[in-house]
Amino acid sequence: MKKLSVCVLFGGESEAVRETPIPSLPELERSALLQLEHESLGLYLSGHPLEQSQWLRQLCRATPAAALSEQPDGGKVLLIVTLQHVKQHTTKKGETMCFLTCEDQSGSADCVVFPALYNSVKPYLQQDAVLYLRGKISQKENAVSVLCDSVLQEEAFFRTLSQGRLCVKIDSRQTAELQQLLAVIGQHAGNVPVCFYLTDRKKMLSPRGGQAVAVNSESYAALCAVVSPEQVGFLPPA
Repeated sequence: MKKLSVCVLFGGESEAVRETPIPSLPELERSALLQLEHESLGLYLSGHPLEQSQWLRQLCRATPAAALSEQPDGGKVLLIVTLQHVKQHTTKKGETMCFLTCEDQSGSADCVVFPALYNSVKPYLQQDAVLYLRGKISQKENAVSVLCDSVLQEEAFFRTLSQGRLCVKIDSRQTAELQQLLAVIGQHAGNVPVCFYLTDRKKMLSPRGGQAVAVNSESYAALCAVVSPEQVGFLPPA
């Protein structure tokens, strides 16, 4: 049986299929691609904006958004999150504050920025921005939120690290590992002071000469190749 084309069946003339050339365009930057995915689909497909800061979350013991309800009222937390929504509010005194809806891979978090902080951080409060928030837990009527003491972008957050210390927990009898750690610190010299907590002596010590390390993913990986990640942490300023 002879097959008829669609054009013939509906009275049209059969003609060759025309090809539409597809222009060659540069690939989107990763951040732009992730933002487009989230805006279009409500989720990330090709990755997550926070995946590159996973090492920093572990080093600084950032609290996952899903675990905020487990924290005590008034407890201090660090969040590394993306900003999803900003709601401004005018107080009775006519000052502007805002409520933030943020999220990480574990869930969402409600945060409050009071007037004293709002004006200085307002330029950072953009959709999908990666933010580093320090604050206190507020537990009220089965609702948990973070009252922000600081809202920083990545560059500013890294500058604050020099005010604290990178600390490694280790047994003083592990002399070989101590030497390896000192070698890593020397290879990754920077501006963040280093200290060792000797677990068997329950004593904190700083290396001779006041060695400091550059805090980045490479130095963190090198330290964790000598001891476990649980033994390496960051102590913020008191």
